[in-house]
Amino acid sequence: MILKEGDLIQYGQERVSLVRVLWITETGASVVTIEVEAPKALPVFVPMEQLEDDLQSERAKLLLEDAYQRYVAVGALKARSKAIRDRAWRLIERLVNDRPNIYVAHRRSALVQSVQECAAREGRAISHNTLYGYLRRYWQRGLTPNALLPDYTNCGGRGKERRSGKAKRGRPRQFGDDRGINITAEIRQVFRVAVARCYASDKKRKWNLLDTYEEGVKGFFFERTYDTETGRVVHLPNRVSVEAGGVPTFRQF
Repeated sequence: MILKEGDLIQYGQERVSLVRVLWITETGASVVTIEVEAPKALPVFVPMEQLEDDLQSERAKLLLEDAYQRYVAVGALKARSKAIRDRAWRLIERLVNDRPNIYVAHRRSALVQSVQECAAREGRAISHNTLYGYLRRYWQRGLTPNALLPDYTNCGGRGKERRSGKAKRGRPRQFGDDRGINITAEIRQVFRVAVARCYASDKKRKWNLLDTYEEGVKGFFFERTYDTETGRVVHLPNRVSVEAGGVPTFRQF
């Protein structure tokens, strides 16, 4: 199992506990996580080996859909909501990017205090609790500035895994054509990661190879964004697909 930042991991079936992966150390030995629904949660370091064992033994499972992350069309944002989000983001941007220090309790306290002092000098005092509230929302709701938008309701399925219906996941055939691309070492690594994340770790075989291919292509060759005119989620080619001249075909996968 290969984890990445932002992943949601669910423990239990009846009394569900969700944790989000915030950061992975350079060595890959430790992972920083946070409980998603605990109001006073703070980041904790967890051995990677422990998480992998929990997933492989099915004590936990990786959620491939994120019901907490908020995607909003730019044109749909009210000016007041955008101003609230942007102000909160300006306050914590430096904090959340100061890793790993922000995840270590005594260092985090000093960093938060420095932001408070800076804000006070500028005549806009901010409380300790408010800053920690912003940090938690950012961490728990998907590591995106939009997590700081007000009125975080009606975003669908809090704490529930979204199920796909009969329609196939992803954007069939919109991810590429039948020509394929040259398979480089980087592309082979994408294949290995996709198989490790979806197919090889799925003991109950809910994922077939075609599902795994589509998830890999969607995750590694496209960027998820919003169409500002329709408000719909769209996937646009990212750097990898542009440099490769397209995406691999299912046969190449």
